[in-house]
Amino acid sequence: MKRTMKQCCILALAACLLFVNTGCMCAYLTYQKAEEILTTTPVPTRIPEIGDLGTPSPERGETHFRDMVYTAPDLAALQEEAQALLERAGQEGATQEVLSCYETLLEQFNAASDQMSMSYLLYALDVTEETWQDTYAEIHEGILALDVTMTDLSVALLEDETHSGAARAAWGADFSDTVLREQDLNSLEIQELLKQEQEITFKYDALIGSYQYWEDGRGWTLEGLGEAYYAAEISYEDYLRLYDAYTDGLNREAGAVFLELVQVRNRIAAALGYGSYAAYSYDCYGRDYTLQEAGELHQAVKELLVPLYQSAVSQSAELYLLNQQSFGLEGFLATLQQVTGDFAPEVQEALNYMLRNGLYDFEETDEKMEGAFTTYLGAYEAPFILSHWTGSAQDVRTVIHELGHFTHYYYAGGGGWSCNDPLDLAEVDSQGLELLLSSYDNFFFGRNVNAATLELLNDAMYAVISGCMEDEFQQEVYGNPDMTLEQMNDLYLGLAKEYGFYQLYGYTGKEWVMIPHTFQSPLYYISYATSMVMALELWQEGQADFDAAREAYLSVLKRPAYSEFRKTALETGLMNPLSREAVEGIAKALEKRIFDN
Repeated sequence: MKRTMKQCCILALAACLLFVNTGCMCAYLTYQKAEEILTTTPVPTRIPEIGDLGTPSPERGETHFRDMVYTAPDLAALQEEAQALLERAGQEGATQEVLSCYETLLEQFNAASDQMSMSYLLYALDVTEETWQDTYAEIHEGILALDVTMTDLSVALLEDETHSGAARAAWGADFSDTVLREQDLNSLEIQELLKQEQEITFKYDALIGSYQYWEDGRGWTLEGLGEAYYAAEISYEDYLRLYDAYTDGLNREAGAVFLELVQVRNRIAAALGYGSYAAYSYDCYGRDYTLQEAGELHQAVKELLVPLYQSAVSQSAELYLLNQQSFGLEGFLATLQQVTGDFAPEVQEALNYMLRNGLYDFEETDEKMEGAFTTYLGAYEAPFILSHWTGSAQDVRTVIHELGHFTHYYYAGGGGWSCNDPLDLAEVDSQGLELLLSSYDNFFFGRNVNAATLELLNDAMYAVISGCMEDEFQQEVYGNPDMTLEQMNDLYLGLAKEYGFYQLYGYTGKEWVMIPHTFQSPLYYISYATSMVMALELWQEGQADFDAAREAYLSVLKRPAYSEFRKTALETGLMNPLSREAVEGIAKALEKRIFDN
């Protein structure tokens, strides 16, 4: 059985994932002069320095992250106000007064939700600090309860004969229809279950951030295994043996946590009248496609993309050199500033805003939450990126990925209550930027430019394939709530064979516990697949007309509120991302780029 060591051992996705960091940090980037890549920025001949960060816009208040503070909201008082207004909703008269009170209450709810985002970020920056964990847990519980009351209040105003016309006119059709559609997704009945779910998830957060496999008095982490292998402290055979032992031990402990989660989540779905938690979760994400339509994508990917990915990976020996390349953070950020200025001034503007105000934390620490994510701190109208910089090539991609999310937030804001952005479109923001900026890979990766671009395309295929595989796994698990841990492992191993990961990477069936999303954001993963198909369509268009692809991407990035995923794709001139035709098109383009160059 072939066992291939890949820097991204389990996932090749760039958000909230676990990576094995195998490169040493160094203080500079290596460049190779490129010909006519940038049209407005000179080719760098030395280590670049971050340039002018621009000036704050008078229309946009700016606050440096070090000056931001968490302010605890009075959720009990807001709950009382909401209940009182709910009692008035069925009374005749005073419609404008009621709606005015509602608007004030909505602003206060959004402000409280903004503080929840701040508390979560502070918790993520140090998951060992119980104060922020407790703070976040408390506000999360209160927000969930208030959300139920807000829904009841909003529905009451929309359905009451006295207030409905004025309410719909004031709120607009999109907001009103969303409220009515989502009223079945929450209730007071499930509040205690949601609290239990959060407490169990905290257990996983603590475990995944601290777990070690012990042998002969030495504790091993995934990062430590990679470092030891590349430092020639252990052989490849020892790496594989220790890796499997690590996975086996983590599977037992994290698997026990997941079994608790499955039971609680299925009780949530049952209480709300859903046949499965998977169906409930799809609705919570506001997806405009069904479990069955996702299943059709699963099948198309197995048939059309898996064989191509297997062939591409088997011919990727030069990627080893890329994994030996190290990157300094300051040099990378300076290069990113130059590249985004040429690609799209809108993206550079967002990047400069981030750098000006310290709206990122890339420090590598044991206390930080694993992976990477971008959040929106609504109290300051500021996005924020959390990641880990170790100097690897994957870190370069991760920051670019998160910059896509950051830029969308910079222009569109966080939305607010009942105004959630489709998850699938949100991932096009990030994945699309990664793929389109690969045209500038000369400036990031120098002599390893071809290897870098090929790895990105391989990772893009991996995102589609693994997104489908993880979705199929979770659909099966939540559809069979009495599954044992052993049965889950057997299921995962069987799917790994169908999706080609067993053949390529020697999966044992126990690796799924290393995917935080499975615990923290259930059924999230299909959005990596669907959005990557759309992002690859943009990349495919860019091979023929880069300017057109860039404009299409920017139109997605600056989309209006309440945009729908598949409708946006079609309006952008792309195909339905869940269709077999779309998968066929990107498979042909990928095959041409990978094997004809």
